[in-house]
Amino acid sequence: MRNKILAAFLLVIILVYGGALRFVGQNWDDFSNTHPDELFLTLLVLPNLGGGNTFTADEARFPEQFILVKPDASSVGSLDDILYQPAIQLGAVRDTFAAEASRWLVPEERIHVFDDFGSASDALHARHIDALLAGRFQVPEADTVVVAGSLSTLELQDLRCRHYYPASAGVGGYFDTRCSPLNPHNAGHGYFVYGTFPLFLAHLGSEFIRAATDAELPFFDFQSGHLVWRGFSMIFDILSILVIFAIGARTHNRWVGLMAAAFYAAAP
Repeated sequence: MRNKILAAFLLVIILVYGGALRFVGQNWDDFSNTHPDELFLTLLVLPNLGGGNTFTADEARFPEQFILVKPDASSVGSLDDILYQPAIQLGAVRDTFAAEASRWLVPEERIHVFDDFGSASDALHARHIDALLAGRFQVPEADTVVVAGSLSTLELQDLRCRHYYPASAGVGGYFDTRCSPLNPHNAGHGYFVYGTFPLFLAHLGSEFIRAATDAELPFFDFQSGHLVWRGFSMIFDILSILVIFAIGARTHNRWVGLMAAAFYAAAP
């Protein structure tokens, strides 16, 4: 029993020692953000999370679409005509991305879906529809139709999100990654190879500490998101000391565990 108490006491000392080494001098680079990964995450990605969406190009899921009309058409000259003229009838080919995207532009009653592009083109020339939405590889090279406008991959993502979340101007929930403002790809960074859990943790922690600082609560002083990031890193590193002690105690005995924990605590 005495050995257990002594081991627990020594473990507490090791944790305090390890914590002191990690928390003292937290702002070691004086806000210069020397570490390149941290620079990318905390200065470029972290400030853009949680607000509105800033989409990045995604041709795989949202390929560019074209608005096709007859050469002599005057009713449709741009995307705004389709969006804001309630009489405009829009066509698309069944089982294509255009058929799905058309629902983000106009109400269902203004959409006409055809089995193939030939039928859709015939309906356009017969004036059963005013415009036809089609992908890049469906645009004919002949002069039978002309391109009145196009929808980029960024515009399509924005239209989709505004269609499903009109009350929040397109900002979706956490589980809809295509519209979530917590998705780095929706925060202006289409290339993101880091795990998102630390990013979310730093974001939520920063928002909490910022709110506490604004409320003038004691012990809270928000200075920068990267310091919050480092704080969480230090907390998890201190918990690692406990894990290392447990491994040593499990595989050998508590004294080996204490020695291993002490070595790791002194690592900084």
